[in-house]
Amino acid sequence: MKEVYLFIGNEELIIKNKIDTVITNAHPGPFNLTSYDMDLDKLSDAINDCKTMPFMSDKKVVVVKRPTFLEKGSSDQNVLALLDYLDNPSENTILIIDATGINIDESKEIVVKLRKKAEVSETRDLSEVEMRG
Repeated sequence: MKEVYLFIGNEELIIKNKIDTVITNAHPGPFNLTSYDMDLDKLSDAINDCKTMPFMSDKKVVVVKRPTFLEKGSSDQNVLALLDYLDNPSENTILIIDATGINIDESKEIVVKLRKKAEVSETRDLSEVEMRG
């Protein structure tokens, strides 16, 4: 398993299922799954959590939701901490960035680095045939 995952797209249910699969495969245990909402929490808090050791388990999972710092024109919410973390991610932590519905700015340094260092999963919109089955 990779240490960092980036999920991109507009299909919320499909992305949620992919994230749940990563979490299930990691077996983080009940005390080692944390979620941060970037509308409410600081990115630096999530990165600090990534750096701490898991409690009574081999792995921990940190999920970052609504990463608006990836959007065009957004204020860079201390992405330096994330940039540094991507250079040397903890082998005991799986960081999942859930960018469902986020319009990603491909020219941002953080996006370029995530594309190089993370396992990127892009979910395209479902076609009419796929929606109807």
